Amino acid sequence: MKIGLFCHYENHYRDAQKAIFEQVALVQYAESLGFEEVWVTEQHFNPMNLCSSILVLLAHLAGVTSKIRLGSAAVLLAFHNPIRLAEEIATLDNLCGGRLTLGIAKGGPFPLHHKHFDTPANESRPRMFEAMELIGKLLYESEVSFQGRYFHCNRVTIYPRPLQPSIPVYVATGDDYGIRFAAENSFGLMGGPPFSLERLKNTIAKYRAINNSGADNLMLARFFLCRQDLRRGCV
Repeated sequence: MKIGLFCHYENHYRDAQKAIFEQVALVQYAESLGFEEVWVTEQHFNPMNLCSSILVLLAHLAGVTSKIRLGSAAVLLAFHNPIRLAEEIATLDNLCGGRLTLGIAKGGPFPLHHKHFDTPANESRPRMFEAMELIGKLLYESEVSFQGRYFHCNRVTIYPRPLQPSIPVYVATGDDYGIRFAAENSFGLMGGPPFSLERLKNTIAKYRAINNSGADNLMLARFFLCRQDLRRGCV
């Protein structure tokens, strides 16, 4: 088991710069304590969560850390251009020295996201599947041609190439379609804070019924409070 942080870049002070750099300092401190992973979430149009540019935040962390693994939790694929995203993922993997883990999700139900990114809610899942298929080809193949329902390209090669021969991929999902997608591609699973342990057990069981080789790659996120108690120390 590995221990890490799940970062929302919470803006408690209504001071964006202070909130961002406080989170950066926390990640650096966690690395010094031996934490093995940090996961940054993607949120939009929320004054309390300042992590709309998830890969930019991870790129900054790449420059101020040296050992801790950097994960996206998760890139909302339905709202991104997969060709541009593949370029950014490959660049980020180089910047962090091959410490990148790619977590993905369809996004939603977030009405403002679907509205402002011009993506109907019923298209977010198939867009995620198709975008990840294209990204996987672009990261590791040359002269990629792709003709999908939503995305197309003809003989595209991206530069730079990722540093890792295979960037680990995790899918944030709890529905049968997403579980099958993860299992068929041997991707890991992400269990978000709202998912109950019983639901996660069912998710893993469904995954293993399709693919028994990759379900142990589970990222489980839970919230907790750590504060200084002058009588009892840190609780």
